[in-house]
Amino acid sequence: MDLPASISIRISTASTRTNTAAIPLHAYAYPPVYPQYPPPVPPTPQSLEDEIEALEDYKKELEDEKASIEQEISDVEARIKELRAMLEKGGKPPGP
Repeated sequence: MDLPASISIRISTASTRTNTAAIPLHAYAYPPVYPQYPPPVPPTPQSLEDEIEALEDYKKELEDEKASIEQEISDVEARIKELRAMLEKGGKPPGP
């Protein structure tokens, strides 16, 4: 089975002219070729004090995120209650 060395794509623009571009078939070869990078450098060992400080900072970030998530859950629960109350009254939600 003979395959063409390239395919032709016609690209129409807003004007009356048409652009034709030839794309080589090897451009779509599988698997794609990725550049080779060296392996990552392993982290250097930290002192115990540095690791404790890093873990305390991370714990604080997690606690801040937890508070934010709990606030979001509270807001969602309040909206659910509001919508259920509207549904029980037979009202329709405001909308455009």
